[in-house]
Amino acid sequence: MASTSSVSSSTTTYSTDAFDFDTDAIVEAAVAARTDRADEIDTKISANETKISAYEQTQTLLQDLEDTIDALNDPSDEDNVFEERIGTLTSSTSTDATELLDTTIENGTATGSHTVEITQIATAQRLGSTYQTSRSEELGLTGTLSISTDTGSADISITDDMSLEEIADAINLMNDDTGVTASILTVSSGEYMLVLTADNTNQEISVTSDSTTDMAQSLGITDSSGDYTNVLQEAQPAIVTVDGISGIERDSNDIDDVIDGITLHLLKAESGTTITIKVEQDTDAIETALNDFVTAYNSWRSWVAQNQATNSDGTASDTAYLFGDSTLRSASTSLGSILGNMVGGHSLAEFGITLNDDNELEIDDDTLEDALDNNLSELQALLEYSGKTSSTELTLDSHDGASYSGSFQMKITVDADGDLSGVSVNGDSSLFTVSGNTITGAEGSIYEGLVFKYTGDTAATVTVTISQGLADQMYQVTHAASDSDTGTLQTLIDDLESTDDDLQDQSDQIRSDAEEYRDYLLTYYAKIEAKIAAAESTLTVLKALNAADSSDS
Repeated sequence: MASTSSVSSSTTTYSTDAFDFDTDAIVEAAVAARTDRADEIDTKISANETKISAYEQTQTLLQDLEDTIDALNDPSDEDNVFEERIGTLTSSTSTDATELLDTTIENGTATGSHTVEITQIATAQRLGSTYQTSRSEELGLTGTLSISTDTGSADISITDDMSLEEIADAINLMNDDTGVTASILTVSSGEYMLVLTADNTNQEISVTSDSTTDMAQSLGITDSSGDYTNVLQEAQPAIVTVDGISGIERDSNDIDDVIDGITLHLLKAESGTTITIKVEQDTDAIETALNDFVTAYNSWRSWVAQNQATNSDGTASDTAYLFGDSTLRSASTSLGSILGNMVGGHSLAEFGITLNDDNELEIDDDTLEDALDNNLSELQALLEYSGKTSSTELTLDSHDGASYSGSFQMKITVDADGDLSGVSVNGDSSLFTVSGNTITGAEGSIYEGLVFKYTGDTAATVTVTISQGLADQMYQVTHAASDSDTGTLQTLIDDLESTDDDLQDQSDQIRSDAEEYRDYLLTYYAKIEAKIAAAESTLTVLKALNAADSSDS
């Protein structure tokens, strides 16, 4: 840049201050004027990101709440807590029942009692060979050993360089085909027995040899008459008496086809000892599920309260990210309202579940436990969705999104072939659609979301009674808001993210254009500075000439 000085002549005065300016400052001010809009956009993006995060937190809390509700609302769901069962075992004698029997009880199994007496447990056949003197030395045997059970069969080739261990390994390699496992029993030093055991109980083993060499006899599995040398354990079935029906035989000690929903695991036989199995609803699991629900709901309420908080001047608190948001307000209002509803003349308060002054749920443990012992069916009816029909040929298949409660008569018609042809309610055939044997509530009707299956082949009029419990009502609200594919919150999140993508493109373009403008200005001012430098050079010459003229005068 030019230095500050002045030159005088008889006609003109020049000042180098005329050329003194800050190029960087000028360029930065010009660029900043163009990027101010990008800064505003970035601020909007940041605000949107904060809102997206708040929506995601809302979505997560509602999904957590939905998970706890899902355990309480749908009796057709295999994870429904009201369908969970526990079985207690008692013995008619001093023998501990759990030493004789264990059980697995499926969800939804009918409650009640059953009796079991174990006369005999099932065993697998086990055969032993005569003693061999070594387990690792070559036996010098050559031939084929054929082994089979009901599972299948296989031929095991034996060569003269194989030891007892290697023969056992060869048998085990064919286990999938034969269903037989080989092992070596060390009786004492120098006494080793090859043992063949059927994998399945009550299944006999057949061991034969080819006509060339009797490998079964050579190994000592059979004697010269072809009989087994050592039958260590016979194959036999399990024999039980269930609910007074004696002589029930099964091949396995795990019996799942005698009592519906109950698998008996026989551990030990003891004739004369009767074991009573009492099947009950798992009230501990129900109590845990209700406590999980209360915890999840209160976490939700705490979040709602945070987003409704105001400062002393009435403005929104800094952490009220969704202050006044309609989606948050709608979900909160709907869920709070449902908690106060009654179903079948019952409310949550009767079972010890109430709202406190902060609109958070509390459980009176004594009241709840008393209800679980004495009024469990009423609690279940209060929470669950229930769809019953007067015909076993018509069943409610699903109720996704349905909110109908009440009773109606469904008139079902069939064609000449007995195929479902139409459905009407009070003479109106537009309320349901028919496809195959499926009956679906028409879109926009009060029955929308209801799906029935009809297995009959004759016309019928069936009474349908539906009750939507509180848990199912809450499930509809939480699911509609929080579903990660179609929920209202996901739609808001997707829209904001799309908006941010567009805004980011705009911001990036503005900054890119500003950088190009910066480059242009720097080039432009570089040319000006070059001209200034030339002018300064000329000014220096003029100063010198002016000085010379002054000295000559």
